[in-house]
Amino acid sequence: TWDSIQVIMKELWSLEESVANHLEAEEIKTVIKERLDIRLRRILELRSEGKTLDEVGTKLGVSGERVRQLESLAKFVTLNFLSRR
Repeated sequence: TWDSIQVIMKELWSLEESVANHLEAEEIKTVIKERLDIRLRRILELRSEGKTLDEVGTKLGVSGERVRQLESLAKFVTLNFLSRR
């Protein structure tokens, strides 16, 4: 019936979206690992764990403002590289 076809189509769409999201996440991880230096990777890691700018700055021996600048740079480099692919 038409209803069962719609259900199957929704399930397939959801599966396709899930696979695409997984591949995108893996690609982002690869870019971060290959293109960013250890300090920029560490900043992204700590920020993703919920650490504040000042907490990350204290760990790295820089100001919270410098962490913000470096985090922005890391995101810019990552997105810029991904957009070229």
